[in-house]
Parts: sequence; C-alpha cells; structure tokens
Amino acid sequence: MTDILHIAYLPNGSFVLPIITRLKGSRDPKVRALAGKWQSSGLGRLGASLSTKVTMLGLIAGRLYSKLLPLQTELGQTPDLPDLMAGGYAWIPSQRSLPYEVLLELDSFIFEFRSAYEVFGKFLRAFSSEILSKAITETDLLKVLSDRGIDTAWAKELQERRKFQFHEHAPWLAYRVTNPEPLDADVVFLAHVDADPTKPEEAITTRVLSQIYSGFNKALQELQLWTLAEIAALEK
Repeated sequence: MTDILHIAYLPNGSFVLPIITRLKGSRDPKVRALAGKWQSSGLGRLGASLSTKVTMLGLIAGRLYSKLLPLQTELGQTPDLPDLMAGGYAWIPSQRSLPYEVLLELDSFIFEFRSAYEVFGKFLRAFSSEILSKAITETDLLKVLSDRGIDTAWAKELQERRKFQFHEHAPWLAYRVTNPEPLDADVVFLAHVDADPTKPEEAITTRVLSQIYSGFNKALQELQLWTLAEIAALEK
C-alpha cells in the first residue's frame, strides 16, 4: 500500500472561498443547506481547480516577462542594430536558448489562460445549476460582464490566439522596431516564420497578452460579485 502525501496549495487570493463562506453563513437555513451540495456535485473539485489555475496564471505571466526583459535589455545595447535593420538581417542574442525559452512561456501563457477560462466557466455553470437551480451559458456570463461595463474582447482574443498552438507550425519571435537609437521596440510573436506581422490573426503583441491578463482578472472580480448577489437573492 502506498500512502499519498498531498501538498497544501495556498492560492494567491481566492475566487471560491468567499462564495462557499457566504453559503455556509447564510441566515436562511435553506440557503445554508445548499452548501451541502459543494462536494457531492463536484463544485468542490472545480473550485479547487479554479483556485489553483488562477494562482498559476500570475506565475506564468511573471515568468514570460522575466524572460523578455534580458532580451530587451541586450537589444537596446546592440551597436549594429541600425545596420541589421537596414540590411534585413536577423539579430542573434548572446543567450541562444533565451528566445526558445520565451516561446515556451508564451505557449504556457496561452494554454493555461484558456484552460483557466474553461474551468472558470464550468465552475459557474455548475454553481448556477446546483445552487441557483438555473442554467447559464458562456454567452450569459459574458453579457453579465458587458452589462457591468466590462470589456469582453479579451475572451475572443484568448479563443483566437489558441490557433498559435497548431501542430503544423512553430511560433516565431520578432521585434517591431519604431526607432533603433534610442531603442523603441515592441515584442511581436508570429504564428510562424513567414507570418505577416500586420495581420492580427498571425501576430500577438505583449499589449494583447496584457489585455487578456487584465481582462480575465476583471472577469473574476465582477463574476464573484455577481455570484454573491445571486446568493443574496435566494434569501429574499
């Protein structure tokens, strides 16, 4: 017999904890009783998965930008950058593996954000079904955000950017250089080596990645408030 020792995951903030706490602390006995469905319905498992995924997202974003920083620094110190640009040559960083490490972090960023988005939706749909006794769809949830003045374009961006993980191509790292001296350049992730950086479907900028990150965080905040309001409505 093998004994399994679990590791205590301590999430960085929690979407789930205030919700189960609100259910268990309700002044209405019928609402408090709904907390009993937490484990039997699978909400507990989904909630733990969501808390873990959300904590992972912050770490992944930090890792990506920590890999980009030394590249940007070295590029700004490259004396022959104007000649490279004029001749159409590629720049070779001193750390040859660093661009590949950046691409690995990009792959993790897109995959894990999309995965967290799907777990988030599953949790809210299960919560709505089991606790609120009504069905809800992704469209309904996005409408909740829109009605609260939250931009949901990031969700579509996240869905579209998953195309970067097609198996027949590998992403490519480049810079859009506005001015070589002093350096004014933005990272551009291309879908493949021949991608057109002017086509949104073939290129991702760090601005888009930041929009996905901040948009997802705002969705967590607003939909947590919505969920708590729905619990309060059960008490009336």
